[in-house]
Parts: sequence; structure tokens; C-alpha cells
Amino acid sequence: MGITINGPSGIDTASLIDQLVGLEQDKVTTVQNQKAAYQVQVDDYSKIKSMLADLQTKAVALNQESSFDVFTSSSSDNTIATITGGAGAIESSYDLTVNHLAKSEKMISKDSLVTDQTAALSTFGVTPGDISIDGTTITITGTDTIQDLRMKINNATDSSGNKLGVTASVLKLSDSNYRLVLSANNNGVDSGDKGVGYKDVSGNVLQTLGIITDAAGDKGSTNQTIATQNNFQNVFDGLAVGNTITYAGIDHDGNQVTNTFVKTATSTVNDFLAQVKSTYHSMVDATVDATSGQLIITDKATGSSQLMLNSLNAGAAPQALTVTQSGTNGAGVMTAGSNSYFNLDGLDMNSASNAPADVVTGVTFQFNKASPSTSTSLGLSRDVTTIQKNVQNLLDSYNTFLSYVTTSTAAADPNDSTSKAGDLHGDMTIQNMADQVKNALETQFNMFGGNTTSLANLGITGDAQTGQMSIDSTAFSTAVTNNFDQVLKIFVTNGISDNKTVAYGRSTDATKSGNYTLHELDANYLQIQDPSTGTWYTSDARQGDVVFFSSGPASGLALSSPSGLLSGGDATFTFQKGLGDLLNGMINSITDPSNGTIQTHQDSLQSLMSDADSRIASMQTSVDDYKTRLTNQFAAMEQTLNTMKSQSANMLSSLGTTTTTT
Repeated sequence: MGITINGPSGIDTASLIDQLVGLEQDKVTTVQNQKAAYQVQVDDYSKIKSMLADLQTKAVALNQESSFDVFTSSSSDNTIATITGGAGAIESSYDLTVNHLAKSEKMISKDSLVTDQTAALSTFGVTPGDISIDGTTITITGTDTIQDLRMKINNATDSSGNKLGVTASVLKLSDSNYRLVLSANNNGVDSGDKGVGYKDVSGNVLQTLGIITDAAGDKGSTNQTIATQNNFQNVFDGLAVGNTITYAGIDHDGNQVTNTFVKTATSTVNDFLAQVKSTYHSMVDATVDATSGQLIITDKATGSSQLMLNSLNAGAAPQALTVTQSGTNGAGVMTAGSNSYFNLDGLDMNSASNAPADVVTGVTFQFNKASPSTSTSLGLSRDVTTIQKNVQNLLDSYNTFLSYVTTSTAAADPNDSTSKAGDLHGDMTIQNMADQVKNALETQFNMFGGNTTSLANLGITGDAQTGQMSIDSTAFSTAVTNNFDQVLKIFVTNGISDNKTVAYGRSTDATKSGNYTLHELDANYLQIQDPSTGTWYTSDARQGDVVFFSSGPASGLALSSPSGLLSGGDATFTFQKGLGDLLNGMINSITDPSNGTIQTHQDSLQSLMSDADSRIASMQTSVDDYKTRLTNQFAAMEQTLNTMKSQSANMLSSLGTTTTTT
């Protein structure tokens, strides 16, 4: 039955019920608001976890030497060569002369041999069988076409599953002329090699195509060779001290070369041969034949060559010269592979690449053009700006984290009625986390000594009011320039022993920084001493040269130490965690998804929210029951009043009728 103000009582029962129920509903709302506050805190902790994860990422990056091995490069002529620095590089300068660029080998099959790319190679005189490319065997069947051969070469892999170092393609010169082209994927040739190794293991596929001239893989190329007609050894021996040998010629690429050798009392013919090699940029072999005594100069680069020795005068006597072998490309050679030849700081070198990265540790040269007459100045200087940016990235993450903590834990301003406390006001857990990070940033990294042992020494300080950290660029640049190794040790975890045979391998979050003593217990075990207690801890069994400790303060430490090299005495080992590692380990413990500080706190809040849900459900049921009970009670009252009113009307009506009749 609906209850309205039109009931017999004249009372607005609906409004009265709502007011009475509202008083009880407010109690439910209070719990709901508390649950909402818990949810806000859960969300706040999730945001903090995300900020710490970002800080951790920046910290891990700074635990890598690559974050500090960044350089700016310079070149006096970029068209000839450039330079880049990487891991292990140092600030340096080089004088470089590029004498010859490396070239990749390219082979081609006979002209007009294959007239139909869909026909089997066997129809063109090819005997099917196994071919070998750099030791990898490929089987060619009697039905394979030139396109099948191309695909089999490109799909072949070596014993390690790697693609071959050669790419096959088919050139269509006309509707009746198809030629196979084999291109080496890398420039240059390995020392003593002749490029890619091709062989006919069985059949004559490569021979018939004209790629090689015999089953063993000869490509038909030759090296230009020059020789004296007479016995040069006797001529050299007959020269008096102070006499000269002058010579002039042309190198492989047609560049003029000339030099003069002055004989001294200690000179040998080998000294002269060494000068000849250097004069030709080490692109030739110069020898004296043991039998004939002839001077022989041979081009190291195979194939077509302009190598010449136009004049050779020993004392006043000219020496007659003969080209004993012309440098020519084999019929199947489009381009002969050759190394790059260059002179670096006075040393002649060669490489299979035009971008050698193994000449100087951490340095990559890029050769763009050969110019034997030009010395190019190259330089590397440490890129302090980029290093500072990498460190600033870490500080930016910290400042963002600190700003959020400050805001979320702030108390309301008692002098401002509109001021509100932060969502985490009074939460000491979050403040403790912020203190842990701050303490890590203030760590003294002094295990290795020196006067640059903290962020403060790098010009990195915190604002006295806000705690926000910033970098003084001038101080930072000075520290990096003058004490780079010490700066590196602040950020990057490292271990150093006074015994050069002991090398740091790795560590874990459990490994503690310290000055340790190492003792070789026997061939299989090392011991390490806790510097604070003097207690010795034994390693796990040696695995080759690797020794691992799984107990004590050095737990998680792995070292490389060959057996027996410490038997003569103990060694010291200093281990220091860098800032990157410290922050990484600390944040791991805070954000661990199983039992980290944040997860534990969020679990507690979730439990409170679950309890609140139970209370809300129970209280809401009580409120709903209360409303129902009030509704029923007021309905009964109105019904009773309505009945009484009806009875009263009937009675009055009866009384009124009787009076009238009388």
C-alpha cells in the first residue's frame, strides 16, 4: 500500500521514513567513503610502483659502461674516413691514410650457356652432383634449373644454421641468355684466402657454368708479379755503406710510389724488402728468391692490377725488371674480392672490411674513399653532454617520485580552510621508501679510493627545501674529464683484485661491497674472508676457471680464477656496487610482486576493503530491513486510522438519520 500525506493521519510519512532511514544510511556511507579512501591509497601505491620502476630502468642503464662510453667524433675529411667510439674506447686521436678500399667478390656464369631458365641445367652440358660453398654441401639434381640452383644456394645453411656468406641471383640478359651471379655478402677476403670457397664435390656444375676452372675451386685469377732480371741479392751485398737504392713505381690502383733506401753498416736485404712493402702500402709481398737471388714483388690483391716498378737503381746501376705474371681476373670473376689497406699512426694494416672494429678497442673506423696521398686526422672526445643527460634521466625520475611522495603525504594547512591533506598523509611506509632512495643517492662509493666518491663530488646536489636534485654542469664536466674512471665506479658495479689472474664475473642483489681476501683452499675451491668478522667462506666447486660463492657477504659473487695461480699466496679482491646496482636491488625489494613493501601494503589495503564490503553489505541489509519495518509500521497505523475514521463516519451517519425520523 502506498503511503502519502493524504493518509488519515495527515503526516508526510514518506518523508519521515526517508529521514529516519537516511540517518542509518549515513553510517553505511561512512564505511563506503572509507573503502573509497583505501582504493585511492591502492591506486597511489600503484603510481608509486610505476615511478620506482621507471627509476629502476634508468638506474640499470647507468650500471652499464655503455652509458658512459659515448663520444663525439671528428674527421678532417669525412669523404675519406670517419670514426665512432663505443665500449672500451678512450679519448684519442689518430692519423689515418686509406690506401685501398675493400671490395666484395662477385662471380658470374658463362655468357650464353643457359638459354632457358625453366630448362634443366643438365640439358646445357652440366653434370649434376654436389657443390660446396665455404664447406657447406648443396646437392644439385638432374632436373634442377638455374633458378632452382639460385634458390638452393640462398636457402642453404651451414652446420650452425647460419645462411651462407654468398647471395645468388639470375641475370636475364636476353630471352635466351641467363647468367648466375654469386655475390659475397662481406667485403674483402680472409688472410691467405681467395674469397668465397667454391668446389665441385661431385659432378661439374660450377665448372661447366664457368664459376671455377677445376673441381678444387681455382677461379683462374692471378696476382701481378714483378721481378729483377739479375741476382739482386748479389747487387745489394755489393753496395758500399752509404750507397742508396732508389725506386719508383705504381701501386695496384695506379697511385705513384717512390722511395730511397740508404745502406748502413747493419743493413740487410730484409730491411730493404720491409721498406718496399711499406712504400706500396703493404699491398705487396717483397722477397728475394733463395735460388736465383731475384727481387720479386707480388701484388696481394688478386686480379687486374696496375702494379709496376718502373725504375730501380742500386748505387748508380739501373736494374732491369720484368713482369713475370700479369694480374688478371678469371673468366667467372666479375669483381675480385680484396681487403682494405690503410696506415694508422704509421702502421700499415689491412682488414676484410671498410669498417674495421677490431683494430683499436672500442673504436670503429669507416673508410669512404681511398686517398693514399692524404692523411686524415680522426679524433674521439668523451661526450660529456650525453653522459650528463643519461645521469639527468635518473635524477628526473627521482624528482618525479619525490614530488609525488611530498604531495601525497602532505598535511593540510591549518591556516587555510580550503587546504586538504594528501591521500597518504601520515603513511610512514611511503616516507620510508623515499628515505631509502635518498640514502642510496647519498652513498659514499669510496672502496677504490680517490677524491671523486659521491654524487656531490660530481656537482649533483639536492635542494634544501624540496629535495629535488640537479646537476652543476661545470662541476660535472670537470669530474668526468679529470676523473672518468672514478666517476664510472660511482655508477657501475666493479671488482678489482691485486692478482691479475683474478677477474670479476658477476654479482647479485645479495652480494655486499667490501675489501675481501681470497685464499685457494685446493684445486677445486677458493675461500673468501668476511672483512668485518674475519670468517672464511668456501666457494662452490670450481667450474673450469669460474668460482662461485653462495654463502657469506659475498654470496652471489662469481670470479674467474684459474686453478693453482693463487697457491703461492692470498689475494685481495675489492668489490663495490655502483649506484645503478644499489638502486636496482633496493627497488626490487620494494616492488617485489610476492612480498615487496608495496605489494604487502596493497594486500593489507585490499583486506580492509574486503572487510568494508562485508560491513557495507551487512549494514545495507539492516538499513533495508529498517526501512521495510518502518514502512509496514506506518502503513498499519494509517490503516488503523482509516478504519477508525470509517467507523466514526458510519456512526455519525446512523445518528443523523435517527434524529431526522424522530
